[in-house]
Amino acid sequence: MSFITSPGVIIPPLTAGGVAYGTGSQAKITSAGTVGQVLTSAGAGVPVFATPNPDALTFLSSVNANNSATVDIETTFNSTYDNYLLVVSDVSLITGGGTLQALLKINGTYQTQSYRTFIISGDDFAPIVTGTNQDLPASTPANVFISLGQGNRNGGFTMLIQNPSNTTNYKPISFNGSFNNNNGHVTTVIGSIMGLSGTQAMTGIRFQSSSGNIDTGIFRLYGFANS
Repeated sequence: MSFITSPGVIIPPLTAGGVAYGTGSQAKITSAGTVGQVLTSAGAGVPVFATPNPDALTFLSSVNANNSATVDIETTFNSTYDNYLLVVSDVSLITGGGTLQALLKINGTYQTQSYRTFIISGDDFAPIVTGTNQDLPASTPANVFISLGQGNRNGGFTMLIQNPSNTTNYKPISFNGSFNNNNGHVTTVIGSIMGLSGTQAMTGIRFQSSSGNIDTGIFRLYGFANS
């Protein structure tokens, strides 16, 4: 049974989930889509329901530091994404002059040793760039910010985590950012971390201060679409 609407447009029988389209006196109804699909224009052709392409960058989780002994980022590292982006802002320490450290969770355990790091840094007082390439001694986490300030002397960085679910390779991580050091100088840091404790899947990153707690900080994790 068709319907006639003013000014004389004929609409065919409705289909559950379908959408009316067309011009002139004869309207048509699209086929129904499936859950999660969106209606996509085909220009002058028939509009169709289609599954949207995933966003290039998908927000996954967020952790806020508030006088926290540790900040653990564990939601969600898995095989859904090959690469992850961690965006950290407004991080400061209770104890000024401390080091913000990172520990990787490999094979279900946060590793406190066996890291290789490379950090390049310089500040506005001593702009000469210095580099440090080292195997860290036993029981030492990887350094991110050295001599980080407290209170409004804060900082932020982005960290790229490559293929944490891979069980063949060690986990390379790179980061860059800037912060106010304990002397009030703005400092730029570029660095990388490699955990050498094993090639098992990485399922988390923990941040801590070398002295006292992490006062503030927002830690947001995103996943890069694989295609």
